[in-house]
Amino acid sequence: MQVPLTFYIFVVSMFLWIFPIARQYKSELFFYFLVLGLMDPVMLIVYSIIPDFPIRFFAGLLLLLAVMICINGKKSLLTFTLFFILFVLIFLLNPLKISPIIFIIIHFVIIYFFFKRTIMFSAANGKLNLFHIFLLLEEISIVLKAIFVLFYNVQAFPSFYITSIFEYFFALFFSFYREDDERVQIKLGDR
Repeated sequence: MQVPLTFYIFVVSMFLWIFPIARQYKSELFFYFLVLGLMDPVMLIVYSIIPDFPIRFFAGLLLLLAVMICINGKKSLLTFTLFFILFVLIFLLNPLKISPIIFIIIHFVIIYFFFKRTIMFSAANGKLNLFHIFLLLEEISIVLKAIFVLFYNVQAFPSFYITSIFEYFFALFFSFYREDDERVQIKLGDR
């Protein structure tokens, strides 16, 4: 039996996303990278036990939770309450049909928060942080890949492979650089 290329892409991705977890340890975005790095291995394990479980949705909620924790700087009761309400509402509806759409919506919310973080940093410091740009590009690639998988047709496979290759580069970038690294900050204007 021949193993599909998507399996190898998945395994390489799981391996590469372990390194940013270590590099981002004790940073503001550590929980984001922790969830991002563990999302695929956890999904694989749970899906092998419960094939019908919409783990992609669950992973998306966890990722949103991690971003909310990082943005708030603390674990708030409101964040956990919103997480719980969303989780319950989705499972009262038909989760297998809407979970990919919810996953994409959640990542758009994350893109919004990272965009806001990028603008606020640039306005306050007069610098453009490439780390923020790569965070935005990573999230956009996740959304694009989800859209390609959601529509699952022959034309989507090359795009799926291309976004996967970009995600490898993002994983390597985040393995070497942190948000506070001066080497990835570009001065804007005459400040």
